[in-house]
Amino acid sequence: MPALRSPRGRTAAVLLAALLSCAGPGWEAVNEQAKALHAEGKDDEARAAFERALEIAKGLPPDDSRRAMSLNNLGEFYRSRGEFDRAEPYYLEAVHWRERLLGKDDPRIAESYRNLASVYYSVGRYEKAAEFYRRALDVLIAHRSTDDPEIGETLNNLALQEYLLGDLDDAESHYRRAIATWQASGNADDTRMALSLSNLARIAADRGRYDEAESMYREAADIWSRRLGPAHPDVGRALQNLATLYRDTGKYDEAQRLYERVLKIRENALGPEDRLVAETLNNLALLYRQRGRLAKAEELYRRAIAIQEKADGVAPTDVATTLHNLARVLDLEGRVEDAEPRYRDAARLFEGALGPESPELAVVLRNWGRMLDAAGRADEAAPILARSRAILD
Repeated sequence: MPALRSPRGRTAAVLLAALLSCAGPGWEAVNEQAKALHAEGKDDEARAAFERALEIAKGLPPDDSRRAMSLNNLGEFYRSRGEFDRAEPYYLEAVHWRERLLGKDDPRIAESYRNLASVYYSVGRYEKAAEFYRRALDVLIAHRSTDDPEIGETLNNLALQEYLLGDLDDAESHYRRAIATWQASGNADDTRMALSLSNLARIAADRGRYDEAESMYREAADIWSRRLGPAHPDVGRALQNLATLYRDTGKYDEAQRLYERVLKIRENALGPEDRLVAETLNNLALLYRQRGRLAKAEELYRRAIAIQEKADGVAPTDVATTLHNLARVLDLEGRVEDAEPRYRDAARLFEGALGPESPELAVVLRNWGRMLDAAGRADEAAPILARSRAILD
């Protein structure tokens, strides 16, 4: 509950708001202008308008909800541009104001929790993402029916964080609850159902239940194809997952055929410079590496990196993964001088995004150190390998 203010304080705040209003367009007009500019791709002007709307909102009484809305809008603006480090403080402050005004159990605050969670997910901070998805889920369950679509979406997103943290039991449980939510709400043929099926299939594959995984991937692809058309990028997502299942189970010809199909879908639908094109190039390159076609793998990894360095919305961990994969190919080819800067850059990006104790960083350090050791540079390799062991132990 907001703190009470004296009549004099309230009068001063109202007068300030009135002065701001008289100085130019009101909050609603500026906020709508900002949204329109952002939709038109005029981001510099949109940013200035969103910031102006926030300044107007700061002059309103402290219990006015428009301050939190402006903060949330700026967070969303930066998140849409992939500037997650700039989005986080705005989302955090929006959470602070909404908790202050509404309380932590008001259903309207779930949006702020989910927005903040999405930023943490995008930068690889999965524990923080899971924390805020759980907060959102608790609020929604307390106020909504069990078949509410927002509950299904939040269950799916929470399960993804749990999966990435290695908690497969909770992840599988939450994916199954999400699927039950879609079925109970009459959305069994919905694209969100397809997403949950696809995610659950990945866990089935990880646990060796390959037939079950293949069936769910195919069902997901069928749903997306019926709802969106066979050339939609989401169909490509399901087919890519199926291709990865085939690759991991040694069905290389089937995997290559599907990856190439996905690459065409994504290039045609999204353009050749989209981050999802880079993702497919990365996966196809790994297949070529597994088949011993190192030159082809190197070519595709380099294409993927060139896209990731320019595309919007690419997480640093994605760039780090591709750099590490390229370094592994160069390492296998015996090109130590070419591989080393890629290992170094991958390590730097993983450490910056996930912290100095992340398992991903340890793997990069281990491979880098082993390469140097094999190349007769044991003195350089020793501290790198020691740091990797310290993280993994």
